[in-house]
Amino acid sequence: MNRSTDELMDSLANSEDIESFLSDNSSELDSKGFTDYLSELTDRRGVNKGDIIKEAQINPVYGYQIYSGTRVPTKNKIIALALAL
Repeated sequence: MNRSTDELMDSLANSEDIESFLSDNSSELDSKGFTDYLSELTDRRGVNKGDIIKEAQINPVYGYQIYSGTRVPTKNKIIALALAL
């Protein structure tokens, strides 16, 4: 990943369609899903999922479903998890 966000935004703005942008910039884009990224961040911080879920004030069942990928979190839940991390 060598190009800045601004450069990628310019490329996106100048692309004819999203498919050509994705094709032209595939090596610059992270293909990780949210669940994988969340788990990686949690591991990097050295904390457990339960602590993050509790700190984010998310229902534990819903929180573990987010981590397992069986539930798609709302924007508010993503923000809460980010702040808890």
